[in-house]
Amino acid sequence: MTRREAWPAISGLMLAGCDKLLHGTGAATVAVPPNTSELELDYSILLNEGSGRIVNDKHPFKAGDRFRVQFRPAFPAHVYLVNRGASESDYTFLYPNEKIASRNPLPAGQMMAVPAGSDWYTLDDKPGVENLVLIAATAPLTEFQATDAAVPRDDFESNLAMLERDRRPSASRRVEDKDWVRLFAARDKNSVILVRLPIDHR
Repeated sequence: MTRREAWPAISGLMLAGCDKLLHGTGAATVAVPPNTSELELDYSILLNEGSGRIVNDKHPFKAGDRFRVQFRPAFPAHVYLVNRGASESDYTFLYPNEKIASRNPLPAGQMMAVPAGSDWYTLDDKPGVENLVLIAATAPLTEFQATDAAVPRDDFESNLAMLERDRRPSASRRVEDKDWVRLFAARDKNSVILVRLPIDHR
């Protein structure tokens, strides 16, 4: 067993250097102007190429690529990052996770990188799609409480379908710049921001 296995095992997605609690998390808080009409969640995927390169989920990933997911809510948010590997039947929580010191709710404007510090996910040599799901809500989502145990696919996707059906915002929009994808959602009662980030690697 390698140090990678200190995190949940994920088919197609490996983690380098995770034998420590991530206190630094790379988290930085920026001033975010208050917006009472919309919720905003920014995210990006950072490739470990030289000084790092921002890409999105449409990037042609390949075996050996090292990356991390960054997100930054513009409101105090309960954020969940979950993955199911191409050959896996279950989902695992990447955030929150016991190996990361930061906890929900994240303050408005705080940037989180998962994994962080000197750690990166590394795509293995088995082609497939990593099924990443990123969710942000104004209150805890009891059906998505983080656990160290794998979550059965049917259970997770059933909860996800109900979330998309019952808590879809009345209006939403997406804005891209060179560093972030910015997702905006009407600040309805109980609305959430949900984004699927399929990472297809060959």
